[in-house]
Amino acid sequence: MRFEEKLIHSLQTDLNHLNEDQFIQALNEQQTIDRKLKQQLAQTILGGFVILVVGILSFDSLNKDSAYYSYLNNEPENEYTIDTTDYINDMALFLLNDEEDIFETVNFLYELELTDLENKEEI
Repeated sequence: MRFEEKLIHSLQTDLNHLNEDQFIQALNEQQTIDRKLKQQLAQTILGGFVILVVGILSFDSLNKDSAYYSYLNNEPENEYTIDTTDYINDMALFLLNDEEDIFETVNFLYELELTDLENKEEI
């Protein structure tokens, strides 16, 4: 209904026949609809803001220089320069003491070409 028709209808309606309960119910329904629309708008703006912040932080973290990640080891060959001779010697002695066939264990250790073990008197 257009506005003019509503105005004409309201002027022709007798005020004694108006139902107050229907008016209050319609008013409450309209207020509920308005409240839901405001809530939906606020949630949409908040969701957009969260997505924007996460996007900016992700982009910023991906643009960091490699110097920023100094905890990463960029030279993997340094990891293999650890002195392991004591560990190898202990493991060789453990194998020699634990195995039943000592000659098979010694041949296995010589095949590995462990130069430190070739000079040991315990073998």
